Amino acid sequence: MKTTTLYIIVLLLCAVSFGARAVVPKGDEPDSVKNTDSLVFVECTVVDSVLDYADDFLGIKYRGGGKTPKGFDCSGYVRYVFDKFGYRTPPSSSAIKTVGKEVKKDSAQAGDVIYFTGRNAKTRRPGHVGIVTEVKDGVIYFIHASVNYGISYSHTATNYYSRRFLGVRRVIE
Repeated sequence: MKTTTLYIIVLLLCAVSFGARAVVPKGDEPDSVKNTDSLVFVECTVVDSVLDYADDFLGIKYRGGGKTPKGFDCSGYVRYVFDKFGYRTPPSSSAIKTVGKEVKKDSAQAGDVIYFTGRNAKTRRPGHVGIVTEVKDGVIYFIHASVNYGISYSHTATNYYSRRFLGVRRVIE
């Protein structure tokens, strides 16, 4: 079996059982794994599993008040994904400040919950939430339930989200 195929199998197993530690032969492993002389250790975290699961719903249509894969609104989607892993988030985006702990924007990391105002940027009250997938060069990338695009990826470098950014909450420690 080729090393690349083995890595794909290991990563799939990690996604299914978060927190798993896999040992595979050394080869063309990604930079994010720990090397020894002949083995590679791939550590799968809860965050990896949450993000992998969140990605499973890409393209599902937005539905106001939606809380299932038949259709999600933003808080219904975040709650559905985190519930799968035993983390409770509020049923509405306006209550997001009651979960986890606040972290500074420049400390955001994958797996955090990001929140914004709703369509009116002047209210400064949470009205939209998503799950941080990556932070790169000061830009926060996230997956969320968008009214126009359903479950999709966005980032804070857009004018729309940069003006509406309110905060980040750490749910997974």
